[in-house]
Amino acid sequence: MNHVTALVTKKKLTLIPDIASDVSEITEDDDRAFDVTVINNSDKFASFQLELIAPGLDPQAEVNWYRVEPEICAKKPPGDRTTFHVTIIKPPIPAYDTTIDITLRAFSVEFANLFTSQTLHLKIEKPRRSLRVYLPAPIIKVFPGDLTEIPVLVNNLSSKSTEITLRLTQLDASWFKQGTTQLLQLEPGDSQTVSFWCQPLLTDPPLSQSYDFVVEGQSDTSKYIARDQGAVEVLPQGAVEFNCDFPEQTVPAQRQANQPHKPNIATYELKFVNASNLAQHVTLQSSEADQQRCCLEIPDSIDLAPDKSRSLFLSAHKPRPWIGLKQRFSFAIAALLSHSTTHEASNRIRPHPSHRTFELYLLPRLPLWLQLGGALLVALILWLASSLLRIGHQSTVNFVRFSGDGTTVLSASSDRTLRRWQINNTRWQPETLQHWNLRQLTSSENVGEKIEKAVRIIRHRPEDNDVAAIGLENGTIQLANLSRGVSDRTLYLGNDRVFDLVFTPDSKTLFSGHGSGNVYARSLAEPKRSPRNISQSVVGNPPLAELVPRENRVRFLFTVSSLALSEDQSSSLVVVAGQFNKLALWDWQNQKVYEVPYVREDPPHKFNLPMGKQQYINSLAAAKNLLATADSEGLITLWDMRQVRQCSLELRPRTANQSGKPKTSADENSTRCRNKNAILKQWNEAKQPIRSVALSRDGCYLASAGDDGRVVLTPIQNQQPQLKQQKVLGQFHHGVRSVDISSQGNEILVTSDADGDRVMLYRLNKDSNHADCQ
Repeated sequence: MNHVTALVTKKKLTLIPDIASDVSEITEDDDRAFDVTVINNSDKFASFQLELIAPGLDPQAEVNWYRVEPEICAKKPPGDRTTFHVTIIKPPIPAYDTTIDITLRAFSVEFANLFTSQTLHLKIEKPRRSLRVYLPAPIIKVFPGDLTEIPVLVNNLSSKSTEITLRLTQLDASWFKQGTTQLLQLEPGDSQTVSFWCQPLLTDPPLSQSYDFVVEGQSDTSKYIARDQGAVEVLPQGAVEFNCDFPEQTVPAQRQANQPHKPNIATYELKFVNASNLAQHVTLQSSEADQQRCCLEIPDSIDLAPDKSRSLFLSAHKPRPWIGLKQRFSFAIAALLSHSTTHEASNRIRPHPSHRTFELYLLPRLPLWLQLGGALLVALILWLASSLLRIGHQSTVNFVRFSGDGTTVLSASSDRTLRRWQINNTRWQPETLQHWNLRQLTSSENVGEKIEKAVRIIRHRPEDNDVAAIGLENGTIQLANLSRGVSDRTLYLGNDRVFDLVFTPDSKTLFSGHGSGNVYARSLAEPKRSPRNISQSVVGNPPLAELVPRENRVRFLFTVSSLALSEDQSSSLVVVAGQFNKLALWDWQNQKVYEVPYVREDPPHKFNLPMGKQQYINSLAAAKNLLATADSEGLITLWDMRQVRQCSLELRPRTANQSGKPKTSADENSTRCRNKNAILKQWNEAKQPIRSVALSRDGCYLASAGDDGRVVLTPIQNQQPQLKQQKVLGQFHHGVRSVDISSQGNEILVTSDADGDRVMLYRLNKDSNHADCQ
């Protein structure tokens, strides 16, 4: 029983020797190609291989006269099959116009007893030509200076041994150091690959284009000349040099001998040298901002042949200022290269360098000596005018605040005056900061001319904007009638310096925070001669506060720097902040004090902030359920007052009739408050202290200012600050002490002090994406 079966699609084959050498032209219907299907009829896994045996040809001879795909099949299980594709490449023996029998043998690689064989008939016709020359790679790509091979396949299709002369023509002979002619001896039916080595010159590189060549072969036994045609494509190489001898120009320009005199125009000569082997189209490009800022006139593009140079003239028409110092402008010009005919971007040829930077200097129309003289004259006139009519503060502005209706701004200064500024729509020109119109308060009204000390703090009474509480440097607190410019009454007279004042919404109670740590609650309806005793718990270690029963106050054991009032349906709390980064809540109606742990929210660990004498929480701001704090480390913290209240209730402070130490330690209190997520967001606004923060009434915007001289507006959405949408409204040389914010319709108004004695107003429209703030 035959355990291997071979099914052959063709048993009669025809081979034309000169056509058989064209392997690339083989098709499925070619008479020299056939398929063999081998079936494994055994009970073993086996892989199979095919071989063809020709009469008179040694099977061990390495003569590649046929091709089999695949050479060896994968192992096949019993009953499985594999199909092989066989192609006759050339005659196995030098015989023509005859038919020979060849043996097809299919056998197992692993098992010698698994094989089968069949006889096939191969008809070898006479060749139509006796010699064939073939280029396997008709297109050769090469860079100048590189050595590349041009392979040529030569087939002797005759029945005689012959000597063949092979020549390569139509290319520069200097590219072929080994010559362009070769001799070879071929036996009948034999073939050989010959190589010509091509190296285009680097010292005198040819142009980047395609160069045709012809390879001819002639036998000494025949007059027939075989030939094939190819091409050598020289690739682009090199660069375009981009230079400028005078990249710095001054207006007015000096007269030059070879150019017309244009004193108010700066002209730059840009030189281009094409050090490549390909013609280039050169275009200049600059940014739109540079063109507008320097009034550049870009010249037209040029075509630049290889090994040629040309110049382009770039002009700057920047008008000269009348006054000022010498101005300096910098701009960049880029060179773009493309093909001179197709204008496609050049990928291989690049400009060197790709761009250059140029300088433009403008001299003022008026000489510096004339400007200095004029400036002195103007300064003298302004000094005389300011002496006669001074409408601004003459010393440092300590505090600014909007009125309740947002139509005026009240400022307090160390010059012992209050000023009320009327807001109008006059735009202060020409200065514009951060693309936001800066409008100055243009009219003022002095209030309280008889004040004898510097004014540190001022707060409008909510129910009557014409009445305000003011705190003086010596600690005196007065109620001032702004419409009449007089003090109604003195609420406190002493040496305890006042740092902050806060009214209740009904204007019946005024809270004041002092340097001694005292926080007073004063009733404005009917002053009481015998204030009731107030008791207070001591929370934390060291103690946070000590209640003094002598009068209506609570005493904290740290300097109080800022106050804020937070109210809900259940209670009214005074938020107290100050030295040692202390933050506390005073339930002034139920006479309880709660300490709020002030921590740094740095992942992955939260830790208490430093508590040294130099560390302060400088400012507080409350709106709705939000509380904002700012400290001397430059940190701004946004708190959820609902969580702060809940956390405070869990701390269980002692009341007046309780004794002993608190049941929970400060560390336990800190952990509880952290777990309550009381801190919504904490960010470092600046590396210097933040002196003031303010929240809009709807809690949608936060304004901040500090020692870095910046006034910053931060939108708030869903109780989260939108830090990427922050706007820097002002940047000043000196630190900013106070800031306030007012939301009026579709506008946001922010006011601040600036550079000591100035009062500034910033007006901007609300962002449409922020209209639905929650």
